[in-house]
Amino acid sequence: MQEDSKTKIATLAKELARLKQAKTLAEQVVKDINERIQEVSRNDLVKALEEAELKNANVAGVGLVYLQDSTFVSVREEDRASVYAWLKENGHGDLIKEHVWPQTLTAFVKELRSLNEPVPDNIRVTVIPTVVLRGDKSNG
Repeated sequence: MQEDSKTKIATLAKELARLKQAKTLAEQVVKDINERIQEVSRNDLVKALEEAELKNANVAGVGLVYLQDSTFVSVREEDRASVYAWLKENGHGDLIKEHVWPQTLTAFVKELRSLNEPVPDNIRVTVIPTVVLRGDKSNG
């Protein structure tokens, strides 16, 4: 391998490592911001409005802030069958959708390919050669 090629590979590998490190730091900043947004919108501002006995307030430079209930719903895995049965029995069966998670399908296709088994034609597979860095993560 020529020295120019080695230098180019080293330069690009270092850039890739630096970019991944910058991404990790940026993702942490976004995570921290999202946590603070949730804390302010679900706790601090709710308490402040309630203490002021207000349902809404006009804030200069921001606009109208107001209380609104957010509803979050989930079904435990062990209860899904009975919930699905109830939905079907009560005319809401159209809410039930079959789904395969993308990462599960990817793992399945990788397994088929590793066993030299055919992948159905209607499953689109794209393989992109990608460089993976291993080693000291603090090394930028």
